[in-house]
Amino acid sequence: MKKFVFIILILLLTSIFVFSIYKIFYTSYDNKKASFLYEEVKKDNEEKVNLQETNKDYKFWLTIPNTQIDYPVVQGIDNDFYLNHDFYKNPSLSGTLFLDYRNTVNIDKNIIIYGHNMKNGSMFNNLVYYKNPTFFNNNKKISLTINDITFEYDVFQVVIAKEDNVYLNGSITSFEEFKSYLNTNGLYDVYFNISDKDNFLTLYSCSYEYAGARILVFAKRI
Repeated sequence: MKKFVFIILILLLTSIFVFSIYKIFYTSYDNKKASFLYEEVKKDNEEKVNLQETNKDYKFWLTIPNTQIDYPVVQGIDNDFYLNHDFYKNPSLSGTLFLDYRNTVNIDKNIIIYGHNMKNGSMFNNLVYYKNPTFFNNNKKISLTINDITFEYDVFQVVIAKEDNVYLNGSITSFEEFKSYLNTNGLYDVYFNISDKDNFLTLYSCSYEYAGARILVFAKRI
């Protein structure tokens, strides 16, 4: 009986080991594949290829200087599909940066973009740089390029919050509530000159201070 239990235990541990090795190699392979894919998409964008002909869900290009964030942004019919599908709609651990499905570009006062915090530094991983006061103070600019027109945004606040305590109002129906949320939860004790007539950008990803932590970077169109 003891020998039987020992064999079962060995088989179980071997299975766990093999699965762990497989997962490590698969993750590495998927990351390299995603890196190559997005380099190709960036090349197409630089050569003025119409990315909407490649993927009708393409909305605009997002760039944050001094980070690796330089990606296309898509919009699906929900906030789930592009969590695990790439720009070509193939399964991918990295997913794609995507606009909240409830947003309407150039109409809503606040547009929200989601992306994974990938350990290899891709997608929205570099948003964590904004937790550093020096980086926050010296890297305010974000650009969105829509139909060859570039809109500049200025980062004014960063929030770390639990997933169930984030402000993700697509249209900002209560501006006073929005300001109160930023003042109460923001990382930085700074004065920001914003009004209900401004257009805002919210970048959203995971953070790892605690279970369910999220980072939100808020910027204003200038």
